[in-house]
Amino acid sequence: MPDSGRPRATREPRPDVSGSSWALWRGATACADRFHRSAAGLPRAAWVRWAVTLGIGTLFCVGLMGVATVLARALHDQEGMQNRDRALLLRIEQLPLPFDAAIWWEAFGASSMLIPLTLVAIVLCVRADRPILAAEFFAAFALAKPIFLVGWKMWDRARPDLLAGGVAAPSLHSFPSGHAVQTVAVYGLLTYLWLRHSSSVVERIVGTAAWLALSGIVGIARLRMGVHWPSDVIVGWAIGAAWLTALLVALWRAEAAGGR
Repeated sequence: MPDSGRPRATREPRPDVSGSSWALWRGATACADRFHRSAAGLPRAAWVRWAVTLGIGTLFCVGLMGVATVLARALHDQEGMQNRDRALLLRIEQLPLPFDAAIWWEAFGASSMLIPLTLVAIVLCVRADRPILAAEFFAAFALAKPIFLVGWKMWDRARPDLLAGGVAAPSLHSFPSGHAVQTVAVYGLLTYLWLRHSSSVVERIVGTAAWLALSGIVGIARLRMGVHWPSDVIVGWAIGAAWLTALLVALWRAEAAGGR
């Protein structure tokens, strides 16, 4: 047909609706690619040491959790620990820590705070080409839960209802405190990285004190809200410290094999 002289209509390009059109997806993909590249550049022995050491540490913490649960149940059945828990919980209620302030402080140990904090730490480690350290942060948060779940599965301890009628207590197992375990581990790993880059004794003391204070106030806030017994939090702190130790030993062994 003869050309009418009218400009031909051009077809509009279709909008890109694939995953790559999402900034978050592109960022996550780039982060994952960088992690794989930097991980592949490390000696295989570093990853093997890290994985084996962390696996042994995980099994140790699981066993420790099991032993602690058996002992706690035995003491609870004798009413000795339960009576002390009741008395101490009522004393904590008298602390100059209002209920609403306790809600604010316990948020530092909640998943709503720890998940984004852990993700930011992982991204920063990946961008610094420290893949083992990125994996450490993931393990610090994610693998802590299976450890304290052992206690939950072994003992369905009821939450206290002494404070505010148990209004803040969820319908979950009480022993041990998962907040205490994850707070000690995640903030402990962050504190370790802070202190290892400081040559100031004063700064190291301040950093350690800040970690202990934050871990302590989260546990006390949980008690002030009446969602845990004191023994739940004490054992949570102990398990968290054991888990943090396992993480650090795994990191040291990996770094000794060239995993920096």
